[in-house]
Amino acid sequence: MNTNNKIIIALGYFAVFIAPVILPLIIWLVAHDQLIKKHALRATVWQAFPFLAGILFVIALGMFGLINKNGYQLNIVAIILVGVICLASLIFFMLNLVAGVKALLD
Repeated sequence: MNTNNKIIIALGYFAVFIAPVILPLIIWLVAHDQLIKKHALRATVWQAFPFLAGILFVIALGMFGLINKNGYQLNIVAIILVGVICLASLIFFMLNLVAGVKALLD
């Protein structure tokens, strides 16, 4: 793998700091090399996870609120879901960082 490919792949992962989802998606659409496309798609999915999890959180909380009118239970479910989403988002953030550094070092 040449140096330019390494930098483009790493840029897709490090886009989590600049323009999450958008930059890796642009790289995926523009790149001709299959290895770059593979990594750009992976970076897009990993960076889109927190947004998609947030949408699912709102839907799940709304459904639980409609089913159960007890505010205390709703608060507990909300705290648990926020904790799970924050932990998963942190994991995906770290995956992006590790993959970006690994791409530069390979």
